[in-house]
Amino acid sequence: IDLDYNYTEKLSIKTDIDLLFLPEEDIFFEHKLLCNYHLSTKYILSAGYKLIYGNYPYGKQLDIFPLIDFGWQWEK
Repeated sequence: IDLDYNYTEKLSIKTDIDLLFLPEEDIFFEHKLLCNYHLSTKYILSAGYKLIYGNYPYGKQLDIFPLIDFGWQWEK
């Protein structure tokens, strides 16, 4: 499931939820939230997090990773 929301012309929010069905480890749950700020027509600054929960071979674990990205696009 993905959701994109344009708050203003320069600021947008993207979120998604994924379920991964792996044969050996059961089900993994992933969730991501990103805030994108359009610095110009070519440059985008993104910040957010990714949350992962699953049953690894060594046990169940919850992980959260910070995300920061500086993007450049060809045309808009």
